[in-house]
Amino acid sequence: MGYCRHYILIVLLADTEKYTISVMPIFENGVHLSAESKIIEKSLKYVSYLQKGNKPRNNKEALKYFVTFLKTIEELSKDKIRYSIKVGIDTAEGRKEVNLLDDCGFVLHHLYPVILTSPDLDEFELYFKATTKFLDSTHVSLISKTCVIDFENKNFKEQIEKSFAISSQGLAALNARLKFGRIALSSSGNEIFGDKDSIRNVFSIYVSKAVEFFVYKGQFIQAGDFLSELLNTANSSIEKSVLVSAIVSHNAAYNLRSRTELNSFIEEYEELIQEEDLEYLKSTVNSESGGFEVHGFSFGNGTLSTNTTKDKNIVTLIRFSIPSVCSDVDQQVIEIDDKLEIILSPISAFWADPMFRIMSGWNIANMGWSHFCDIEPEEGKNYTHILIAIRELYIPDVKLNENGYDNIDFSEKEALIGRTYYPHKEFVVKTLLSNLTALQKHIEIDKKDINVNMFSNYFVQHIDEITRENIHHKLYAITNPDSYSKTLTRFVERLNSVNLADAFIDIRELMLSTKIETEKSLKEFVFRCVDLFVKHNIENHGGYKYLWKNDDNGNQIPCREPETQPYIFSHLRAIFDFMGIQISREVESSNGEVDFLISFTNSQNKLLKLCVELKLAHAENIEKGLAKQLPAYLKGERCKYGVYLVLWYKCELFDRPRKYNALSELETQLNKINVNKNISNLIINCTKPVSPSKLK
Repeated sequence: MGYCRHYILIVLLADTEKYTISVMPIFENGVHLSAESKIIEKSLKYVSYLQKGNKPRNNKEALKYFVTFLKTIEELSKDKIRYSIKVGIDTAEGRKEVNLLDDCGFVLHHLYPVILTSPDLDEFELYFKATTKFLDSTHVSLISKTCVIDFENKNFKEQIEKSFAISSQGLAALNARLKFGRIALSSSGNEIFGDKDSIRNVFSIYVSKAVEFFVYKGQFIQAGDFLSELLNTANSSIEKSVLVSAIVSHNAAYNLRSRTELNSFIEEYEELIQEEDLEYLKSTVNSESGGFEVHGFSFGNGTLSTNTTKDKNIVTLIRFSIPSVCSDVDQQVIEIDDKLEIILSPISAFWADPMFRIMSGWNIANMGWSHFCDIEPEEGKNYTHILIAIRELYIPDVKLNENGYDNIDFSEKEALIGRTYYPHKEFVVKTLLSNLTALQKHIEIDKKDINVNMFSNYFVQHIDEITRENIHHKLYAITNPDSYSKTLTRFVERLNSVNLADAFIDIRELMLSTKIETEKSLKEFVFRCVDLFVKHNIENHGGYKYLWKNDDNGNQIPCREPETQPYIFSHLRAIFDFMGIQISREVESSNGEVDFLISFTNSQNKLLKLCVELKLAHAENIEKGLAKQLPAYLKGERCKYGVYLVLWYKCELFDRPRKYNALSELETQLNKINVNKNISNLIINCTKPVSPSKLK
């Protein structure tokens, strides 16, 4: 529809009286309009202003009109018997009168191209908040809601899809769009929504973005639960088919469920899935990983040519991750000269690595991209993501022409070195070696660590420094000769980890009853995890053996407190890594060094923290640790909740603590002196269990 000129006719029915208002003439004669009418009038005047070729006077002007217009339409739609807002539109077929409460597409058509013109997260937050309320309203017309979905995908699809994962309003916005998509899929023959294939595609995108929202926070299990909840309430066969595919793909990519579970799940919904999709899902689950080797995989997007780079201030970005521990908590910038800088960022888990996020949804050789990430953090330590920024167009592997580029032939050089040559990696190695002293101030790295095999995956991007436009980017993956074999080994180890699989079964049940949105719920969840997966393994599955050692005389004695930490850390991390919960050991606090600091980002992007203090029951300061030490750590970390974890060793082999004869006595005393209701105590019995045959 081509929108040209408009007039407005606002009809207000108040009890038995009827007022017909032609805005401009009556307004000029002093007739008082309602606040809502004035907003509509201003919105239409602004549309007229845009129709004349004018641009918004600032970045937020159009968005402000958009937000107030949606709010007004939503408010007036609550009483369509009383209110009607009619606009006359000149079209090729003649003049058409439209009630904005039935179809506000005329206004949205002109506002959408200008409401989000910059990658400002605050603007997307405002946009999401306004459109979520609009889409959730039971009063707003389906046509108007459809316009919101259509226009946002037409005008800024890429930007909005990226913003879902990082906005505090992202999950609510996705839920509103998924809800509307479900209504569209359940409707039969309603022309408002268009064809079912288009609706399915849009719904599928929203489902994938919802998964991405959780995955980018490391919340893999929560993502699976979210999909399962959608499936349990799904109505249409198309909706169920999309969700079944998403559930299978997600669980297979991260080894969250066994093949048996997934095959049974597919069989349950087999009738709803198209034959070609069914074959793909079964292949995803049952194909053996490593059936073929992948080396030197690359993927690019955008156009790199003399035309696209002409008269532009190009910045070349090269990013990768290395195993070196980053000693800083925050990002550090090393300025080399006016054209080159190195940016170092600490990374604590693979899902927080930018190199993972670049390709998080990909599956290569039947293995999820997470298994191809270069680094597995050491126990309790982070690693480093490096971004090298070059303030010029750096293209050592191609030669540009007007329409694109030609690859430079490195066959002679590759024959000499016996492997594929990657000029960007050579540049990186030389840059790091020449700036080693500056690097060593922030990361643990030696000269011998710096070579072309220190990372396998890297990402090269060319952007316009002025407009921030992405001109071209390219991922280079699996570039080291042994990259694939290492990946396959890591994948098989993950797949065959029986304890981890059992833990996931229990953790999924626990997740259904625990939604982590506050520090209190984080504490309750972590406490249950320690109880289920640490205490239970130690007391019932022989885990106690890892907490004892032999002294110089060969006698068994309890491990020292620092020696017990890795066992507890590894058990919790095996679960937490797939839930977006970060755990760090011996973290410096303003009041000392807390044994474990646990953090989690909730659905509103708020950081939640929890301190866990570990003590041996025979430690001299066992009571002081609970009454004084842990509360001081909570104050230092500015968090309200904590867990006091105690390991009990007293038995025939070890006679301490002498003050307490039984575990229950210590438990009673700790409960008695614990005046802080925000701290929970848990004692783990690390003595050898009595064999059932010896029980009387």
